[in-house]
Amino acid sequence: MIDAKPFGIENFTAVYVLRGEKAALIEGGPASGAERLLTGLREIGVDLKEIAYIMVTHIHVDHWGGASLILDEMPNAKVIAHPKGLTHMANPDKLWEQSKAVLGEVADIFGKPAPIPVERLIPAEDGMIINLGDMEIQVIETLGHAPHHVSYYERLSGSLFPGETAGMHVKDLNAIIPATPPVIILEKLFESIDKLIRLNPEIIYYTHFGPADNAVEKLNVYAKQLRIWSSTINECLRNNEDYDAILARLMERDPNFKVAFEYIRKHPVIGRALKSIIQGFIVNGFSCKIPSKS
Repeated sequence: MIDAKPFGIENFTAVYVLRGEKAALIEGGPASGAERLLTGLREIGVDLKEIAYIMVTHIHVDHWGGASLILDEMPNAKVIAHPKGLTHMANPDKLWEQSKAVLGEVADIFGKPAPIPVERLIPAEDGMIINLGDMEIQVIETLGHAPHHVSYYERLSGSLFPGETAGMHVKDLNAIIPATPPVIILEKLFESIDKLIRLNPEIIYYTHFGPADNAVEKLNVYAKQLRIWSSTINECLRNNEDYDAILARLMERDPNFKVAFEYIRKHPVIGRALKSIIQGFIVNGFSCKIPSKS
């Protein structure tokens, strides 16, 4: 595992290195972590010419921008991503403008990806097997967090790389945090979590952040957390409660959030994104604006 450290932020964005007969990366980190990614690969002795694949879980800019900037250093690498994302990876200008509109200053923390040549892009089809020689990686389509999301599964070891389908994990607190953009398809996300549970994985390798055991338990905890957040946030909006009241209700009902709140509040990315994370749970019929404290 390499910590991409965007803007020096540690323990937030992981890139996983698989070393079979062929080498591969899972995730590519953000553009601002490109040099750290390159340094990390060299530090662990990876021959960049031997990297055959970069497997991206989805095209949010913190998951592939770093690899896009150093792709010339990996001349034999192909980039695998959901078919719906490939056009944006070949020409990221529109994606970048959308990212700035949604993420604001967080987009600048991640940085703008570079275009990836079309001939180096491979569509990740559900059920597809990526052969690394003595290691096989299965593609699992896991929609919900994004309409262009896949997860990767190494069956022999039971290793699951879920991108953000399993949320974010704070190892030191043993806490899970929702990873929900301002627009999610919650029912699809539940279906995707169920699909991952049926694989019966042993270990989750979180992009945000790091490996964790008891994978099935953590997936079940995340599904329960999503239901708590959805019901709580929409109940608060029906009662016209403001943002601070929503936070208070979530801390009452979600033990993970209560444990992690100070970590979240102080985090340079998650703290800025918390209101957007909450926004993702708002169902149709409510105003898109969360009431502010009067």
